Amino acid sequence: MKTMKYIATALMLLSMTSCELERLDYTEISPENFFKTETDLKLAVNSLYYDFNPGDFKAVYSADYMGYQVIGDMTTDVLWCCWAWESDELYFQQWYATVGGSIQNHAYSNFERYNFLSKARNTIRRIENSPVSEDAKTLYSGEAKALRGWMGLYLYDMFGPVPVASDEVLDDPQTFVYLPRLTEEEYDAMMEADLRDAIRDLPEVAEARGRMTKGAARMILLKYYMIKGYFDKAETLARELLEMEGRVYSLQPDYNYIFSKEGIGNNEVILQLACNNTASWYSNYMTAEVLPADYPWAEKATGWGGYVMPWDFYDTFEEGDLRLKNVVTAYTNKNGEKIDWTPWHGITDETPPYDQLEPRFAATVIYRGCTWKGKKMDCSLDGKNGVFMPYREQGTSYGKTTTGYFLRKLLDETLTDVKNGKSAQPWVEIRYAEVLLNKAEAAYRLNKIGEAQSAMNEVRARVKVNLPGKSSTGEAWFKDYRNERKVELAYEGHLFWDMRRWELAHIEYNNYRTHGFKIIGATNTYEYVDCDGQDRKFIKKLYVLPVPSEELKNNSLIEQYDEWK
Repeated sequence: MKTMKYIATALMLLSMTSCELERLDYTEISPENFFKTETDLKLAVNSLYYDFNPGDFKAVYSADYMGYQVIGDMTTDVLWCCWAWESDELYFQQWYATVGGSIQNHAYSNFERYNFLSKARNTIRRIENSPVSEDAKTLYSGEAKALRGWMGLYLYDMFGPVPVASDEVLDDPQTFVYLPRLTEEEYDAMMEADLRDAIRDLPEVAEARGRMTKGAARMILLKYYMIKGYFDKAETLARELLEMEGRVYSLQPDYNYIFSKEGIGNNEVILQLACNNTASWYSNYMTAEVLPADYPWAEKATGWGGYVMPWDFYDTFEEGDLRLKNVVTAYTNKNGEKIDWTPWHGITDETPPYDQLEPRFAATVIYRGCTWKGKKMDCSLDGKNGVFMPYREQGTSYGKTTTGYFLRKLLDETLTDVKNGKSAQPWVEIRYAEVLLNKAEAAYRLNKIGEAQSAMNEVRARVKVNLPGKSSTGEAWFKDYRNERKVELAYEGHLFWDMRRWELAHIEYNNYRTHGFKIIGATNTYEYVDCDGQDRKFIKKLYVLPVPSEELKNNSLIEQYDEWK
């Protein structure tokens, strides 16, 4: 990473001259021949969207094992990785300022994305100085500001305040300078200025799905406020979003429909990222990494099968043990009651009560006995699909499962060939249920328990979920809330980042192991097995990721966090 003053603009706005040629080269993009029309402005903003493309292997929100969401989920108890060569890295216990693992290297390379903040700022300035209509300038500068805020949120969540070039620095790109991190106050000011302008200037409904809107900008700023603990400001934004219910947003009755290809653009979605099924093979890369072996044919595994759902029993530990329970046992029955998993602590021939669990379970998990793609799934040692694989038996699972489960949520069940016909099913990044949950948490922090209960219970009352409301208060309510958030937002990349901001990760993700089922279909035997082979670690200094060592070498004004010195 070079720490020279930023030279890049939105579209590499550099002009080239020649002493030997008198002609003008209109293939070159420069301030003199660009940003002249509304089309130019739209193309410039489109270039900023590319950094969030889930189909790009190196994008921020890449739908693969290096993406922001997946890195987080693998560190929690909701996602387990079958790839032996990633075993230590996935749990964060060996994270240092200098690392060699692919996941960490990718995460650290994202530190350099602070360059995007300058690229976006240059784009905004060019738009504001363009000769097009004021309406067009307002729209496209609003989009660029929202995208800058979105990247700012992502960077802050991982690394805290990052370096950001001022307008004065950008005005003189040829001069070499070092850039320090912004202070917390400076970063707040940048985020609020960009996103409040975007909220003011953007439409409620975009001209095309996936483009920034008032609601998306509000939610990005709301999420930033939640991270910072500015709960009064967060609640205010949540109220503004709730006022859009019925007019722009609403909860979908069918939970599964939200994430389906048929449900693209449904009213619960505030922001989604399109996966292009005709682009590079990285499009919807996640799909190939979570599929069971019978996709699309029983004897032919077309996916790599890197990730599966683990299963730990919530009462495995003694009363008062604070270690987090696995996502499967987070689901209640259809009456909202906890299920006693004691009979499945060891080895049993009694089938788990999957049919008793609330509807979001079947919409999220592929389990033995469920129907998927018209087939009754047999995820067992001797099964025809989803064959059990012992812990780290091979480097890649290729459709086998170490836990007895697979991920269902986010998959396109109509797709018939993963490698040659990638899914166009979008990644749902922000949806209305999260607004309600954030409203509930902010109200709880402000001692408005009635409002907190009401907002969370609205999510639970979704027509085809229809769970009874929670009337708990105090710490009991917050425990219920954490479970609700975990179940509702499972596999959407929230849990790890939630646990960090709650500062519970060092308690609940330290010194524990995930477990699963080894299922023998011939005898209908369920054996509770260790999936990790080692204790997972999370120490307090991991609440902030270190500045990459290469950045420290190249920039004398950036200091390492005290925890990592």
